[in-house]
Amino acid sequence: MIKHIVMLKFYDGVKLDIIKKIKKQMDEMPSEISQIKSFETGINISKSHKAFDLILVSEFENDESLQEYIVHPVHQNLIAALDQYREKSHVVDYQIE
Repeated sequence: MIKHIVMLKFYDGVKLDIIKKIKKQMDEMPSEISQIKSFETGINISKSHKAFDLILVSEFENDESLQEYIVHPVHQNLIAALDQYREKSHVVDYQIE
């Protein structure tokens, strides 16, 4: 199994209602992308200046499934929607032992 973690930092001024809409769009992906084995998202509650705003934690059977997810049109549409709000993101993919 592959764990796929994405942390998103939005530009200053992006309102919580926009972040909630993005989270909702993310949360709909598992019903449309069969390669996703598990999926969780969360909006940050920390006040730390180091904190990111939104996290996605998902699992895939193998790297091939992860790569299929990455190029899936639903995922690509989400990325396009994020571009206007996202300041930066960090991604970690690792093998679950």
